[in-house]
Amino acid sequence: MREFYLFSIIKDIMLKTLQSVSQNFCYTYKFELLSPFTALGSSGSLILKGMTKDNRGVIYSNFKRKVSFVLKDNYIVIGEEKFNPFNFSFQDRIINKLSYYEREALCVTQRNKVKVKVIEGKNVLPFLSEDIKNELSLTLFNYFKKEIGFTLDKPIMIYKVILSKSKVYLQFLSNWSFWYVDMEEFGKRNYSLIPLIRLSKEIKETLNK
Repeated sequence: MREFYLFSIIKDIMLKTLQSVSQNFCYTYKFELLSPFTALGSSGSLILKGMTKDNRGVIYSNFKRKVSFVLKDNYIVIGEEKFNPFNFSFQDRIINKLSYYEREALCVTQRNKVKVKVIEGKNVLPFLSEDIKNELSLTLFNYFKKEIGFTLDKPIMIYKVILSKSKVYLQFLSNWSFWYVDMEEFGKRNYSLIPLIRLSKEIKETLNK
């Protein structure tokens, strides 16, 4: 019973970690039981494996992060610290530690399934000036004829702006459907989109200063 109880805590932590990380990977993650006391999960570039044996448990991350547990006297013991298992604040600390990931995701929704392409890059949207964001919104509005914004309440949301090597990608989300474009290539598609070519260069220059 102690092993089942400890494994239920490990499964809970793994699922919460994957759900948190999945926000970076278009809300996609996988979780499966390999045996009664072994679980495997992944989201984007993060892979977690959790297992228990007797009163001991461990969660491994592919980014060389590990958390070990011992169930002793009805407490969860991690290193030198004891935690009440019914006080879930200790889980938040573990989730933060395991939630480290590298790379970004480019996502496309096809037949109601999200396909994720993991790439080396960085979401630079939080670092863009309001002038650049406003010009992005206006340029794309002229093409799509729909309001473009950076929140879920807009008909089309710019979910991310990803800088990857020499390219800048726009990741879109609309009605929980994902798609993305290479800004410079997309800018060549239509006369109204030409400002995207200049904006792509501005984004790269701004972030390389």
